[in-house]
Amino acid sequence: MFGLFANKIEFCYNNLINNLNNYLNNNLNNNMNCNTTNEVDLDLFLCEIDKAILSGNTTFITNAIKKYENIITKSYILWANTIALQIIEEQLDELEI
Repeated sequence: MFGLFANKIEFCYNNLINNLNNYLNNNLNNNMNCNTTNEVDLDLFLCEIDKAILSGNTTFITNAIKKYENIITKSYILWANTIALQIIEEQLDELEI
């Protein structure tokens, strides 16, 4: 009795794993093209903003805005400009006169 039950569980498990592998293979292959998804573009844009914040170099923001301004939402561009201004303000505050 347990042999038949174990066979059914194994069959269900194997089907589940096969379906999961097929799903992952199809979705990963279709979604890994970085040039076509706005979500990935936004992630790359935000990564550049993070670089600017960590380094204090607003050039990262300027370049990111030029590269992604026609791809991502304008609110992110405005936000990035605000971050750039804050970085510059902090640098000015740190200057000793």
